[in-house]
Amino acid sequence: MNRMVLISVAIASLVTILSGCKEDDQPPLDCTQLTLAVTSKSDVTACGDDDASVQVTASSGVEPYTYDLNGLTNSTGLFTGLKAGSYKINVTGGNGDCTKSVDVKLGTTGSDFDATATPTGSTECPPNSNGFITVDVTGGASPYQFRLNNNSFAPSNVIPDLGKGIYSVEAKDANGCTVFIKVEVPGMQYQTIKSLIELNCATTNCHDGSLGAQSDYTLFENVKENSNAIRTLTANKSMPPNSNLSQEQIDLIACWVADGANK
Repeated sequence: MNRMVLISVAIASLVTILSGCKEDDQPPLDCTQLTLAVTSKSDVTACGDDDASVQVTASSGVEPYTYDLNGLTNSTGLFTGLKAGSYKINVTGGNGDCTKSVDVKLGTTGSDFDATATPTGSTECPPNSNGFITVDVTGGASPYQFRLNNNSFAPSNVIPDLGKGIYSVEAKDANGCTVFIKVEVPGMQYQTIKSLIELNCATTNCHDGSLGAQSDYTLFENVKENSNAIRTLTANKSMPPNSNLSQEQIDLIACWVADGANK
């Protein structure tokens, strides 16, 4: 092999090595630099109206920015036509690589009416979900009414029979002032099936830790890590070994896993 051939081979090899590198390659984005702030807001002018607005501004991140409020998106950060209530506004920058959020509360001019909502997850499988939302109010004038997802208003501040999901809740006082709240009802909690795991799986010489730390089902993190396997093995009745779980109990375990294996 002559010298020119060797040089050609060397150049070709160098090109191959460098071909994966591009001039426009960028290092990973530092998303901690992205900030989001409320720069201005205005409350609803009268009870029951929907003319509130809020302006948020992102900075120190990588443009373009996309702002989102309850599924409404824009590139300006200005949201108008809003009801009184609590909102979470998100911004995405760096072509979707970085996100930040800020909470905003909008009121009604001349009214001190306000409301908060507390969700409780279901302990039953669909369609028998028994999760609920409790709405507490302050200020305003009684009697108060409440509704879910634009349904009719009702006097009870407890909204029942809910499964995992995000819901819109609205409270209204006697003056017609309203407060809007977006509420996320969590999935089934581990407490619902904890006793089933501890009594049937985390037993002596099985998943009590005696066979290794990772098989210790007295620890939640191990149960969560193996939740899909637990669902499969309980469903086909190969776990626990004596297969004494009822179908209802097996279904509860499956529902817990499907809901995200929440703590």
